[in-house]
Amino acid sequence: MKKIIVMLVVLFVYGVAAADLIISSDHEINYTINEGVHVLDRAQVDLVTNGQINGFFHVGGQAQIEINGGRVTGQASASDDAYMSISSGVIESSCRAYNSGDMVITGGTINGDLIAHHVGSIRMYGGELGGAIYAGGDSKPDYAVITFVGSNFSIDGEAVSYGKYYKEDYSNGRLTGILNNGNEINNNFYIYDSASIVFIPEPCTFLLLGLGGVLISRRYPCRSQ
Repeated sequence: MKKIIVMLVVLFVYGVAAADLIISSDHEINYTINEGVHVLDRAQVDLVTNGQINGFFHVGGQAQIEINGGRVTGQASASDDAYMSISSGVIESSCRAYNSGDMVITGGTINGDLIAHHVGSIRMYGGELGGAIYAGGDSKPDYAVITFVGSNFSIDGEAVSYGKYYKEDYSNGRLTGILNNGNEINNNFYIYDSASIVFIPEPCTFLLLGLGGVLISRRYPCRSQ
């Protein structure tokens, strides 16, 4: 097992209490941890099938977390140019990206909310979401972005085009659609400040759209003047 650094004195590191468990080197969690966990200092940590964190799971300091299974009973969050990916497993609370944190979700179950604020970024290709979607709302100016990759997106029952939407377009509503991996999304959303929600097509749809453009250009070639 690779080194885990546990700070036992009451200090503050990266703005968090050092009494929590801090992991600052590459590590795999395949066992139970009964406290909150911070991953820092460019470390890469994997949470796998038999792993469980009975508390929050936070990544900062340009580190990386990959959740490939297991369970987190608290919030999963990314900040300070760090990266978190979720492909399977269960997050019993919310997922949150802030302060330039980046999060990619391709699967798994999130029982709480999806939150991005203060230039945080979340991209969702798949997975099940139980709570609401919050883009912005914690600080100003707030340029957070939440991106959904899939098809058949609608807001309050009306189809919407692919693209970026701000609070001036839709400050709140009910979002439905099919994510890239086939999971349905059917959740309330809220957009604040200068944050945005983005819809982009799944790769197959994107290729078909591109192919359609090629066929049209071949059928109707540009004529020289």
